[in-house]
Amino acid sequence: MPFHLHHDPVFYRPDYLFRHPIRAMYLGDTIRGVAAGLFGIFAPVYLFGIFRDAGVGVPVAAVFLYYAVFWFLATVGMYHAVKYYSRLGFRTIIFLAFGALAAHVVALALAAEGVAWLGLALIFGAAFSALFWPAYHMAFARAATEGRKAAAVGTRAALFRLGGIVSPLIGGMIIMRYGFPVLFMLMLGLLLLAAIPYATIEMRDGHRGGVRPLLREFRRNHGGRAAAAFAADGATIILAADAWPLFLVMIGVSFSGLGAIATVAALAAVTALFWFGRLADRVDRGKLLHGSSFAYMGGWVLRVFSVGIFSAFIAETVASLAGGLSAIPRDAYSYDRVGGERDPHQQVHLVLFREISLNAGRILGALVIAGLVLLGVELRWVLLLGIPTALLAPLVIPWGTAAADRKL
Repeated sequence: MPFHLHHDPVFYRPDYLFRHPIRAMYLGDTIRGVAAGLFGIFAPVYLFGIFRDAGVGVPVAAVFLYYAVFWFLATVGMYHAVKYYSRLGFRTIIFLAFGALAAHVVALALAAEGVAWLGLALIFGAAFSALFWPAYHMAFARAATEGRKAAAVGTRAALFRLGGIVSPLIGGMIIMRYGFPVLFMLMLGLLLLAAIPYATIEMRDGHRGGVRPLLREFRRNHGGRAAAAFAADGATIILAADAWPLFLVMIGVSFSGLGAIATVAALAAVTALFWFGRLADRVDRGKLLHGSSFAYMGGWVLRVFSVGIFSAFIAETVASLAGGLSAIPRDAYSYDRVGGERDPHQQVHLVLFREISLNAGRILGALVIAGLVLLGVELRWVLLLGIPTALLAPLVIPWGTAAADRKL
């Protein structure tokens, strides 16, 4: 069957697969959520074990230095990768990105045999992030219906969590019984499957190059405040995805316990995220973002004072709900800003501005955590950094509501 032209000429998709590109993205996100759930919460613990077995003096600090290098390479790669979007198209970018991701998973699996494989894992993982994330956010900003972007963000988050409801628990049991190699094989198959829905979308837009448009965006429309909000979000991601699981292991939580904590939190969040997304399109997003940011701060306080698996269950559930609620209006502001810009090149600049700011926060957060650990600070107290970073999310509001500037 021939390809049908969607109402937005940037999209081409086969009629027999999907009626709207957003559905393809939802399906890809759900499958990707299953794969991420299998390994995500265990990733920093796996890296910790590799560095410890390699004789690294402070393996916890080494984990965060690894992530700092990872996101630095990804940021440099993003800036150059977007220049080829118009030449290659979204579908080719997806194939290249998921090919790099498959190589990343294989290199991670082989790193158990020798720490040198982590170098290749860094390169391939950074290549995936550089290729995939700017293209993904561009496509999502276009595919989400105007005026209902918060609902789309909530649906996306809920489906990603839905995919990851049972997989963390399954991942923990697989690790305990069969080890990481079996987990990597299963995850690899799921990630390749997730690429198929994304590949039904075609989009051709590129970046003209140069840092001047990015610096200009930083200076206008409250771009500096937005960059601070995105950077804070990046630092919070490092804390939640990497420091928190390592802390749980330090206080005696097992692999199966880690999986169970992630599963219960995801189960609690799924229904709420569907509802919150629709609510955010009907109420004042700014008030919702301010309120949820304070609630997310409370989740971090609970995380800091977790002493065992039960208190960690409560802390993770509260933090997941509040963090998810905060992310919906924050991301909706971003997609409104990108989707409201008519110039495709400027849309790419806006996405790249967001991604570079986000990654700057990840890099800085990882370096600060590594430095604190090297100074002897316990991970429990490092988690206190999540309190100020959670409160900075509302800084994105003026940028997200600014009128689109058609001039580059």
